[in-house]
Amino acid sequence: MRHVYREDAVLWPHSALLAVMLALVALLPGCSLAPAYERPVVTVPATLGEPRAATRSEASPPAAISADERRFLVAFAPGDEALHLVASALATHPDLRAAAAQLAEARAEVTAQRSGLFPQLDARAQRDKARLDDPRAAAILDRDFTSATLDFRFEPDVFGRVSSLSEAAAHDYMASAAAQAEARAALIADVLAAYVDERASAEVSERLGHAAEAADALAAQARTQEAVGTISADQTQEHEDQAARARIASTDARRQHADALRRLRSLAGYDLPDPAANIAAIGVNGIPDGDLRSLPSDVLLQRPDVMRAEERLRAANARIGAARAAFFPSIQLSSSAGHVSTDLAHLFGAATGGWTFLPQVTLPLFDGGARQADLDLAKARKNAAVAAYESTVRDAFRDVADALGGRDAAILRTTRLAPVCRANGERLRKALARQQRRLEDASTLLARTIDAAQVQVDCLSAQRAQALNRIAVFRAFYGVTLPAADGVAHAPSD
Repeated sequence: MRHVYREDAVLWPHSALLAVMLALVALLPGCSLAPAYERPVVTVPATLGEPRAATRSEASPPAAISADERRFLVAFAPGDEALHLVASALATHPDLRAAAAQLAEARAEVTAQRSGLFPQLDARAQRDKARLDDPRAAAILDRDFTSATLDFRFEPDVFGRVSSLSEAAAHDYMASAAAQAEARAALIADVLAAYVDERASAEVSERLGHAAEAADALAAQARTQEAVGTISADQTQEHEDQAARARIASTDARRQHADALRRLRSLAGYDLPDPAANIAAIGVNGIPDGDLRSLPSDVLLQRPDVMRAEERLRAANARIGAARAAFFPSIQLSSSAGHVSTDLAHLFGAATGGWTFLPQVTLPLFDGGARQADLDLAKARKNAAVAAYESTVRDAFRDVADALGGRDAAILRTTRLAPVCRANGERLRKALARQQRRLEDASTLLARTIDAAQVQVDCLSAQRAQALNRIAVFRAFYGVTLPAADGVAHAPSD
């Protein structure tokens, strides 16, 4: 009896089997190796109005402070107050952790690019089975075998494409390392500037608070004198206006101190004790200007920002080589060796071995201008990197010039105001002694207190400017090898 090929009878069982397989795949749960997500815990006050964190955060490992940084911080402020603030910020601030993560990312990219210089070897086990219902097709395409092989692939880097990409990744890594040092310097400078602002605003708030109290007392005396007819109403109003201005200035000073303290805590941590150093003792030590002005200008090439810009330029230059290599032929060597058998039990038998070797050469002919566009893009990015490098060098030179120029003005202002401040304080002490011996009335002492407060605020402003300039000099020369002297930091050693 002749066999009749019925298409519906043949396709139906296969279609049903396919539907069952699709249903099983849909029902199988997906597998993921991703770690469980955990929201980061940020140490902040429980409410917006609290000055400190509600609970103390877990102790972070102490940050590594280089010897040069330690010398600068110890010389910058008395005791270890500045050192503790900076160490806490370096250990906990997210910006520095982000820079470290970017450095790790660049390091992984270097490894990934360098892997292209080495052969790839994979072990592969495969079952290949095909059955066709059409007898004519089955005679040609039916197969059933199992294989276990080692696959070898290698692309000889004849024209340097892979090595150029690897070199670019290495320079990107060096740029990330320089960017990490740059972020470290910026964080240290920000913490110290916030520390100086907090100390200066605290003392200004105290001085203006005393002045406000003296102005209120003087206004109260004026009202009493007006009541007995010894002074006029206009004179009393002048004292009232003076007291109002003093209270406003005191309120503004307290608000500025609160703002400065919040900024310092946001940088260094909410759980640290409040600073207590005197602003007059902060930022005084340093090296002579001549030791810095006599340095050759090419020492600024050691700055982290200049090094970062140069490494970016080197990476862009290396990518031009990779773009040029894409115009030349590429060679691919592929080979496999192993065992192939129609019977799994005899897969590794004596007569089942085999090997293949497949060399391949690819010659680019036409791609619609894609390779030329990649080369033009690489050249344009190098030109942009050149401009960025030149701009960075100019900015570095201007930073140093501004820091050294501002240092002269800050020192001159402090030097000229120092005897004025001392004389003013001495006059106030003498007035207080005369008033205690009843040789001077209270109204004169109160007036002297108000006048002395403004002079003291000017002195504190000069001391603050000198300390901030000391930070600017540190920031401008961070990473630069300087003459051996206390109070000057070099690049931290990793």
